[in-house]
Amino acid sequence: MTSTPEEREEAAEEGIVLHDAYAFTSINDDGTGKVGSMTIHKIAKFYFDENHRAVTELVEGGELTLPADYVIFGVGQKPEDTMGFDLELTHGPYVVADANHATSAEGIFAAGDVVTGTKSVIGAIAEGREAASAIDRYLGGDGDISAELLDPEPVEKELGKAPAEFYTPAIQPEMAPAEERKGNFAQYECPFTEDEAKCEASRCLQCDLRLTITKPRLWNEY
Repeated sequence: MTSTPEEREEAAEEGIVLHDAYAFTSINDDGTGKVGSMTIHKIAKFYFDENHRAVTELVEGGELTLPADYVIFGVGQKPEDTMGFDLELTHGPYVVADANHATSAEGIFAAGDVVTGTKSVIGAIAEGREAASAIDRYLGGDGDISAELLDPEPVEKELGKAPAEFYTPAIQPEMAPAEERKGNFAQYECPFTEDEAKCEASRCLQCDLRLTITKPRLWNEY
């Protein structure tokens, strides 16, 4: 689970306790056939092996048992419905693809988490581009997918004077009180008004200007 400090603070206001870097190990009976508690274990190390299988190493003596009435699983992700695609699969629902992202079916390519399991977004994007290049070659192209589909917009190099609100503190969205938002899934974060959105958008630092910066010439290079 990845969360921001703000999300953690909001969760704490609602009475939620987060146990970082713990693995679930068991659900324990209360003696009547119902859930009485659950046991989690502190993780020492987590990684994927060469076969893309998750490996979890636990801290010796790191067990923690928590009382519980209900246990709801909401962790991990995996592809759905791949069993019906008539493709070669591995480790359950994951699609087998070669180095060119070709699957066992002619003309079908796959990339990203559906092949490797959960990885980084950057890695998935890179594999998607590789797959697109492979598809282009399959269709008779040269695999070059670097063409620009839109005309580039000219960069305004004149920064000008920053508006007064540029230096004011950022506007924070209004939220419903913790007592109102806990126990339901209703929207609790109020969106910006049009004026607030314009104010925040005016903070643009024009980061694209860095693409126009060239190395300055020294006095003896003129």
